[in-house]
Amino acid sequence: METKVEALQDNKVKVTVTVDAKEVDNRIKKAYKDFANKYNFPGFRKGKAPRPIIDNALGAEAVPASVTDDIVNGCYPLAIDSCDLYPVGEPEFGEPALVEGGKPYEFSFEVECKPTCELSDYEPVEVKLPAEGASEAEIDQQIEALRDYYHEFENANANTKVKADSYADLKIAATDENGEDVSALSSESRMCLMGSGMFPAAFDEQVIGLKKGQTASFSVNVEDAKDATLMASLEGKTKTVNFEVEVLAVKKQVLPELTDEWVKDTLGFDDVADLRERVADSIKEQKEDVLPRMKENACLIELAKRLDVEAPAAVQEQTEAKLLQDFFSQLQNQG
Repeated sequence: METKVEALQDNKVKVTVTVDAKEVDNRIKKAYKDFANKYNFPGFRKGKAPRPIIDNALGAEAVPASVTDDIVNGCYPLAIDSCDLYPVGEPEFGEPALVEGGKPYEFSFEVECKPTCELSDYEPVEVKLPAEGASEAEIDQQIEALRDYYHEFENANANTKVKADSYADLKIAATDENGEDVSALSSESRMCLMGSGMFPAAFDEQVIGLKKGQTASFSVNVEDAKDATLMASLEGKTKTVNFEVEVLAVKKQVLPELTDEWVKDTLGFDDVADLRERVADSIKEQKEDVLPRMKENACLIELAKRLDVEAPAAVQEQTEAKLLQDFFSQLQNQG
């Protein structure tokens, strides 16, 4: 098999493949033998029908067409590999001619390939990466996250008003436009963080500024509140939700004091020094694992800035299709 590559426009190439006459004859001989074994021809035993009988029964072009398909389908991937091509789309063959006995067979196809890219600059790249090991600030940040995980709530002073970032214990009575209870929203006691998106902004606005024991009555349009976590399921069921809200208590978040006793009883370490040492080791191990990849990715991003090339249309279509399929699968998994 011989191949010849001709560069075309828009990252396309034309590949011409020539299969020698001996290979064509061998394939034709095998095809006739396969057909003779596959079909029953009256007057002849299985596998013994001569070529003229097969041609008369199946048509003179049956075997050449079969051999042509086998050659084209079998040889074009080999031609792509031998020419070191990197296709980004399916090849276009046109209408290949049929093979003929005793003659070499030639066919060609066009295919879009990855574009040839050149960097505008080959100087070393400069990237910024986190320092190796664990800094004191990083250790402190991890320990603060641990303390936050074990936080508790205490009641604030009775005169404390609900603020935009406050936690509040609320008694909520919610009804739809027909006066029916909305059980998903109603509660004798629900801890709420203002601005968290649990309830819509219109709800938060009515509660902010209230003190313990104070109440508020108001309505919220469901269409304007469908992004709120607790109200998304109400769309199409009611146009409005009527709220009766009472502030049972304004809450303040209290973090545990970082002491040797707390560290030992809660986290299982000997003392604060032991905790800091373990956290430092964990940060160091994480960095040793991710820093090489971070470095590689950062370098690739910088190198990409030195390329002036547009992704071929086929690559864009394939990428879009994959993104959509991944998103569809994600939605299916989430029900």
